[in-house]
Amino acid sequence: MASVDVNRVVTDVLEAREIQVQSASVKITRRLAAELPPTKADAGQIEQVLVNLITNAIQALDGHPGDRVIEAGTERRGDKIRIWIADTGPGVPLQILGRIFDPFFTTKGPARGTGLGLSICYSIMEEHKGKIWVESEAGKGARFIVELPVVKTAGADEQKKKEVEVREVPADAGQHRLLIVDDEPGIVDVLKSALTEKGYQAETACNGVDALKRIASQEFDLIISDLCMPEMGGEKLFAAISEQHPHMRQHIIFVTGDTVSPASRSFLDSTGACWLSKPFSIGDIERLVADHMVRPDLVASVR
Repeated sequence: MASVDVNRVVTDVLEAREIQVQSASVKITRRLAAELPPTKADAGQIEQVLVNLITNAIQALDGHPGDRVIEAGTERRGDKIRIWIADTGPGVPLQILGRIFDPFFTTKGPARGTGLGLSICYSIMEEHKGKIWVESEAGKGARFIVELPVVKTAGADEQKKKEVEVREVPADAGQHRLLIVDDEPGIVDVLKSALTEKGYQAETACNGVDALKRIASQEFDLIISDLCMPEMGGEKLFAAISEQHPHMRQHIIFVTGDTVSPASRSFLDSTGACWLSKPFSIGDIERLVADHMVRPDLVASVR
């Protein structure tokens, strides 16, 4: 996920499909809203959705005797951005309107479709916390609408600056001991490698039980812990630390992919601890660690 200019994504897709559109004798019209705000999205996946919709529209117009036009447009609706791909084809029959996003459902011949394209589009939009639907009447074409939430994000220059400029590592970084707690070996390895390169001493634990054993035997300046882990997750680990090592309560950073859960969000808010939502950049964690070492009382949660 990164800052995305939706109009730019739509324009890029239309330009990339220009030859396909021309060879099908189809006209493309654009109605792109001015000054759309950027939002966070996976540009490649949104392109995949639009390519699928445009390809379907071209196929719907194949052999159509009337006007052969595809319209691509964008607009803002409150805190949502909508993209639509509409065609002047025969439309979607009412009896199948509710099934077109089902896996393997297709009205195309065996050589033209597997019935997975729209199902994948639906899944991509779910992952983006967005929506996709179709509006159609038989004989009056079809309009597919993609809706994305507007997620506030730094501008392109600020985002680039944030990624490049990492807080200067404290001169005494080598004296700081960190504990990385996560059950995913890939995340543990990357974090340990990145923070060790910055000069910190970093050790690892695979869950809360393992972490408590290490905390009992040595002092750590900061704990970076996943929230969801087997045997003992982040919530139980925090409770145990609060009881057994209360001085460490304010020296924990949580990382989690479960921030959509009301229970997890409530827990994170109640702790006052810093937390990062997966996926996050190495620069994000390096900045938080460096800031914590300089002024742990001023570090704000990253959400």
